[in-house]
Amino acid sequence: MSTAAQYVTVIAGNTTTTVMSLSTTSDQNLENLFVLMSAALVFLMHVGFAVFECGNVQAKNRQTIVFKNIINLLATAFAWWSLGYMVFGPYGLDSSTDDSWFMGTERAWGDTPAFLGSVPKTGELLLTWFYGFLMAATAATIVSGAVAERVCVSGFVFFVICFTGFIWPVVAYWVWNPHGWLCNGASGDANPNDPGMMVTQGIETLTGVLDWSGSSVVFMTGGCAALVAAVVVGPRVGRFDEEGFVNKPTMDSSSLPFFGFGTLLLWVGWFGFNVGSPWAGHGLTSAGGAVTGLVVVNTVLAPIAAGLVYYLLSLVPGMVPDVTGVYNCIVAGLVAVSCSCDCIQPYAAFVLGITVAPVFIGSSWLLKKLRVDDVCEGISMFYFCGMWGMLFLGLFCDPDLESRSAHKHGWWYGDDGTLFGWQIAAVLSITLWVAVMSLVVLFPLNWFGLLRVSEEQEEAGLDCMYMKYPSVEADVLGQVFDETCCGATKVIDTTVTGAVDAMGNPISTTLGAMQTAEDTTRACC
Repeated sequence: MSTAAQYVTVIAGNTTTTVMSLSTTSDQNLENLFVLMSAALVFLMHVGFAVFECGNVQAKNRQTIVFKNIINLLATAFAWWSLGYMVFGPYGLDSSTDDSWFMGTERAWGDTPAFLGSVPKTGELLLTWFYGFLMAATAATIVSGAVAERVCVSGFVFFVICFTGFIWPVVAYWVWNPHGWLCNGASGDANPNDPGMMVTQGIETLTGVLDWSGSSVVFMTGGCAALVAAVVVGPRVGRFDEEGFVNKPTMDSSSLPFFGFGTLLLWVGWFGFNVGSPWAGHGLTSAGGAVTGLVVVNTVLAPIAAGLVYYLLSLVPGMVPDVTGVYNCIVAGLVAVSCSCDCIQPYAAFVLGITVAPVFIGSSWLLKKLRVDDVCEGISMFYFCGMWGMLFLGLFCDPDLESRSAHKHGWWYGDDGTLFGWQIAAVLSITLWVAVMSLVVLFPLNWFGLLRVSEEQEEAGLDCMYMKYPSVEADVLGQVFDETCCGATKVIDTTVTGAVDAMGNPISTTLGAMQTAEDTTRACC
């Protein structure tokens, strides 16, 4: 989702200046429809995330992980509406003071984009608000998957509000707003006479960081926050033993179909994610058609290359654990190509997919060696692979492609490495900002017992804690008890109804009685 949409050269007398203009189109309604349909696909990605995460958690936690994905959308919408959109600094909006290098602010009390108060109710601006909300929610849901099965809902919701209301919009401002220091290479400011243009300040402005739709802004940011959260809350009970072995939890056979189906849903949604970026300004205009086609092709080539590499490695005994990593590598390829899908050649997208598979495998191995418990492998897929995608762009950004022809290009094509340097700057600065700010929020939450559930609650499963009808699988394991929660007691029926044997014949199963009253009571989170 890049603000650097189109570049033009303005000649005034003997002076030639390269400037950047925001999107214009002869048929705004058509482009609005294009963005809306793309946003609908991005919304579908959240269905994919929910199903994907269901395939990675134990049956006793599946209802809760779906609920967390839904509550994530609710919390993000409130935070983005009330504060996040203002911090992002909608560019060119009179009610937003965008001349800061750090973040967007309000111009005056009562003249603010917060709560959409002073935002004109036009299709273009409100669609960018909607798209930004979905981007913020996508980043936050990565945290949900990484710390699944051991974090209470209330603590997670509080973090999401802080993350999507302030932490994430600051990063988006840096990279996607023309005033952001990473976007303009710390060299430019807006022309007050023409808010749709950006002018030089004695230094070339087209040197800053590039990120088309969010390898750094969305995925690295979410992955970094997930890494901090996983370290703060610690691993699941029994995940790592004293000898350092990694123990896998008991999984139901339906987990893998969920895992695969979620991957496909994510991939479908990613086409909307990559081609519909409203701040990119290409849409369905004559110039944008070529860019959109390239984006689609690269969104296919990078993930298939990554998935094929992992599959071939799975044929070598002892090289990788199992073929399910193909699903993770497909997502890793999508993450890595999101920043560069508009400005690298198809062959480079395929090479990116080939190289991102070892990045995923190596980072996953490293996290396990460090005893960082990432349930859905999201830190490896999103943080490390997003980082590699950003660096790869600094090498292979092609000056012959229309999207970035006026920008500093990749080192591989003979440039001086300026773009690569700014890509590194983005990786380091985003990591530092997100890690510190996430720690500021998460550490006190966990310290006061508002984030991590107890061992007893974790063993029982979060479905028993939050859901009226816990999963049958948890009941069969004997993890059902009277529940005392906030002064009210609810009794869960210990008779499993509707069960069948291996031949499909109905059976009646009653669990054994509880040992003591103490075993049957626990406090809610």
